[in-house]
Amino acid sequence: MLSHAENRDSIRDSVTAGADTIEHGEDLDEELCGEMVRRGTILVPTLELLTTWFTEFMPAHGEVQHVRPEVFLHRDVDEAIDPAAGARYAQAVFDNFRMARELGVKIALGSDTVYSPLTPHGEYSARELKAMVRGGMTPLEAITAATSVGAQALGMAHRIGTVEPGKAADLLVVTKDPTASADVLYDAGNLRWIICNGRLAVEEGRRPVQRPRRRPDPRARAGRWGTAPAARDLAARGDVDIVFPVHATRQAGTTRRRRPS
Repeated sequence: MLSHAENRDSIRDSVTAGADTIEHGEDLDEELCGEMVRRGTILVPTLELLTTWFTEFMPAHGEVQHVRPEVFLHRDVDEAIDPAAGARYAQAVFDNFRMARELGVKIALGSDTVYSPLTPHGEYSARELKAMVRGGMTPLEAITAATSVGAQALGMAHRIGTVEPGKAADLLVVTKDPTASADVLYDAGNLRWIICNGRLAVEEGRRPVQRPRRRPDPRARAGRWGTAPAARDLAARGDVDIVFPVHATRQAGTTRRRRPS
């Protein structure tokens, strides 16, 4: 069960009621963080959405140019927000995120994608990872939030989220170390392979030549790369730096599995 909760009372009510995840949750305090840690409640902070709310969605200057603003932005259309107030709100969102992280709250990456072109699908998940790093996470922590903790938030940790025997071989293989800099993941030149359900989907930034499909052998897992453990051997060849699972994200109150296209 997830809860889109922003003010402290609604967050507290949601945590007490047993919500598995709190989406947004930008009004925490230490007591609430402690309760979330005790219960294992996951925070999905949607930093990119919240910290740009008064610059890209409800700008302090000029009119909103997005599609259907009267539907999604109705709660703020009559508020007069000056740039300084917008900046203070964004800083408070980051401060809240840092407190939750420092106090040990589990954090998953989620974009709260609503609809294109307001929050383009895929793009906002990518932007969220960088926002988490700007908020104080290490690149590895942000990747973990997008993969293993994201899978836990979706209730699919038994199938995805980590490279382990028996789990789906959905893998992103890069030629540089993304734990040193998140920018590695934003350069297509660093993408060696994208493997979806054990099948090569992208090689060196391009879709591979399609070969005639054969009837799968029921005795073996489908896919060129076999099971997830075999993927670990890729790094041993010396021509790739790191292998980790493609992430799962939560978008707009629904559970979705991100798959590369």
